[in-house]
Amino acid sequence: MKQGHKESRAKLLSKIAFMVLIISSTASVGVSTYAFAASASLLTLSDIGVKTLVPASIKIGLKNSETSEINYYDKLDESSFEENGLVSPKFTGLYPVSSSFKDRWLIEGEDGTYNAITPHFTREYFNVEDYTFPGWDNNTNHYLQMELYFKEEQSASLPVDFYFSNDTYVKPDEAKNKVTAVDISTDQAKLDNIVNSLRMSILTEDRYVIVDFNKKDDVVLAGRLNVIDTDEYYDTTFGNEYEGEEPDTELLFGEYENPEDIVWGEALTSDSSLWHSDEPASAFNAKSAEGTRPLDIGASVENGVKLKKEDSVALKDIVYSADEENNKKNKLFSLSPGTEKRIVVTYYIEGWDLDNNNQVQYASFISNLVFTGKYDYSYLN
Repeated sequence: MKQGHKESRAKLLSKIAFMVLIISSTASVGVSTYAFAASASLLTLSDIGVKTLVPASIKIGLKNSETSEINYYDKLDESSFEENGLVSPKFTGLYPVSSSFKDRWLIEGEDGTYNAITPHFTREYFNVEDYTFPGWDNNTNHYLQMELYFKEEQSASLPVDFYFSNDTYVKPDEAKNKVTAVDISTDQAKLDNIVNSLRMSILTEDRYVIVDFNKKDDVVLAGRLNVIDTDEYYDTTFGNEYEGEEPDTELLFGEYENPEDIVWGEALTSDSSLWHSDEPASAFNAKSAEGTRPLDIGASVENGVKLKKEDSVALKDIVYSADEENNKKNKLFSLSPGTEKRIVVTYYIEGWDLDNNNQVQYASFISNLVFTGKYDYSYLN
């Protein structure tokens, strides 16, 4: 509890230590721009724990895959998942996906709650036909997703409001990344960069929150990409895609509005340089080809194209604090006496984040997710 915070207004439960993830990457996968910006990140989860310290009346549950019965525990570990026939959190295949187009599945009902069972993520772009909407990535091995249940067993107790604790963090595993950097002859800083493109989302019936642990600027979920061919050029479509225009025009991938307002420049008489000439080529950083009309994103935005931005929050802006007004908007969910609450926790790599470089597939990081709870005294009024 922070000093100076009145006990009568914010009597905190002792912190509920929720999850500790230690993920290390050991795969040797060739560098590619086939996905958003990196090839598949083959990561192995070396440890997971889910537990409540106090009060003892709050339990965490898993749904058995065969009986659909929810079994509750004081704490969860790998054996808890196995006992319920669930895939062990120790897995491989963390792969760049995106939260783009979430308005297509996150629909609020008349009662103000969400009916979505799990979050949906868009997959990478494989070919020119699906550049406007790549479809949902239903391969849950591409992200770490857990369905958890919280239960308050003492019906005489007060409701509990849950928040992120300021003890929550994600950080690179610098010791492992230092060794890996030597093994693959790269800069350790590129491996430590993994935390910048990592995301965690929480879905409850009351809200959906995407946490960008090192949020700087809003990530734009649209732009030019080099993902269709293994070359150095931004991808294009034939001129007749846009009112019969010739020559080829560069594609605008991702989520945006008003495609009729897209603006292209004149056909180039020679190849351009890399968009960022001082950085290596990637899915984001490519050339415009000779004879192609390059996409002018700045002019397109001025002309009326609306590029969708990621709806994420910085962790520091959503943790529990001494500011009661701020806490009202940061509450994740409430747990009433004698009831249970279902939440879905997902860790994934945001494919549109420019920090998603080709080195992240080798990186290691550590995440500690802690919930803290506060009794809701309004229940007594």
